Amino acid sequence: MSFQCPANWVGKASLVLGLTLGASLSGQSTTVVPRSAAKAEASNSTSWPFGLGLPSRMQGLYAASLFAAKPPAIKSLAFRAQGKQGLVAKKGVELEIRLSTSARSPWTLDKNFAKNVGPDERIVFKKRKIDLPASSAMLTPQAFLVRFPLDSAFTYLQGKGSLLVEIRVHSIPTGAYDLDASYTECVRHATIGKSCGNFAQTPSGGVAVMKGTTTQCGAQTSAPFLGYALTGGHRGGVALHILSSRTLTTPVVLPLGKCPLLIAPDISLPLTLDKAGEAKIRYPLQLLHGKKSLLSQFLSVDLGMTSIRSTPAIRTRLGGWDALSRIVAIGKSDALTGFVQPGASWVLELGH
Repeated sequence: MSFQCPANWVGKASLVLGLTLGASLSGQSTTVVPRSAAKAEASNSTSWPFGLGLPSRMQGLYAASLFAAKPPAIKSLAFRAQGKQGLVAKKGVELEIRLSTSARSPWTLDKNFAKNVGPDERIVFKKRKIDLPASSAMLTPQAFLVRFPLDSAFTYLQGKGSLLVEIRVHSIPTGAYDLDASYTECVRHATIGKSCGNFAQTPSGGVAVMKGTTTQCGAQTSAPFLGYALTGGHRGGVALHILSSRTLTTPVVLPLGKCPLLIAPDISLPLTLDKAGEAKIRYPLQLLHGKKSLLSQFLSVDLGMTSIRSTPAIRTRLGGWDALSRIVAIGKSDALTGFVQPGASWVLELGH
């Protein structure tokens, strides 16, 4: 059973949102974007636009790669609260929602709102006052309770570009209302085990975004890479770099010093150590839609093959973004320009 808002439902009328409406749409198929957040909490939260006490205009752009081939027509949009965080109801929020197929990509979203809009733009949720639902749930992730049934279905033309979701909030009461959102995730490192022979590795890079991009993790001044600098190896000796996706349940004790091998060798590359026992290595990273974890460990061998040293293992969770972006203007619902946030937008559930 589906739900349609009558076209003349305006003025003092309220949109009934929340569990009751969610149940009425349970027969529909759904798509969650980004896909990485379908069953897990996304990387951040946002108070925009529903946590503001001001009018606003915002566009969220979702790349075609986030959707299955030939996605069905969109009949509803839904947001969810930040995990383990309740929502306090807001009454009399006046807004409208527009959809279009945009030729822009997440990497080329323009600060001028009009330049992002596709020729098939439609007002799919006509301007009216609605009530945003309350929720006391403390789940991670939350359910998609903030649901907007569209006045008419929208056919997204995946082959012609990205899906552009525009929200114009004309008036809204003050008060917090935080939604789950995908943001650039910064790289994280964790050390496993101890150094054997004072042989150490220092990671660098690991954020998979384009050169010239500034994110919450800082500026990307070079092509994306993951690198390691080695110190404390055998001077003029040889190092073996091991990359892996998993640790060994039981470390393997190596000969010539009894140092441990901590990770399973998926990839092993030889390096020549300089006169100080140091070396560097870099791996280029492709732009990633999602996150990966990599394990790294180095072994050092002297030229006489009499001694082996090993570094601790380092688990690196790569940073990056899903293929989405948004542009934000606060204070006016008809603003012409805003500021672009690459790699950031709301987690959405599209009902079909």
